[in-house]
Amino acid sequence: KTMRSVGRWYIGETLGKTSYSWVKKGFDKKTGKCVALKFIAKADESWTEKEREQLVMRLESWKQIHHPNVMKLYAYNLDAHYPTKSSNMPA
Repeated sequence: KTMRSVGRWYIGETLGKTSYSWVKKGFDKKTGKCVALKFIAKADESWTEKEREQLVMRLESWKQIHHPNVMKLYAYNLDAHYPTKSSNMPA
């Protein structure tokens, strides 16, 4: 069975959900390291530029935090599309 993937991570089962985001178990394709992948409802045309900038600022701040009680943020992509089963199938 082929696992869905986004960027350098394979996507596993759902670990949690909120009204606007969900967290999936993931695995780094290169190292096999287990990670948590958080997906946020897509910022679309209804988002103002200011809202997008605020999200980027929060994410960039999160990347700088190094503490054992805070999950490490390795990367983010505001333009990524969540892969559906059909979008991940070979042509």
